[in-house]
Amino acid sequence: MQKFVYETKCRRCGRLNMVTYADATVDGFEHFKSAMIKHANGPHPHICADCNTETLHDVVTYGVQNLS
Repeated sequence: MQKFVYETKCRRCGRLNMVTYADATVDGFEHFKSAMIKHANGPHPHICADCNTETLHDVVTYGVQNLS
């Protein structure tokens, strides 16, 4: 199954985190596009698995990935 995914970089530790967002459908694309526009306007807090805390993250890549 194909999913929209994006990868963020933690501003605290510098590690990358992969986020699975939505199914790669037309409806999923509209939600994904809106989310990427929000992220382009500034960093958002995420829970970093390495820091084990909520930190600011920047989007570094995004796209479609086959997760079967």
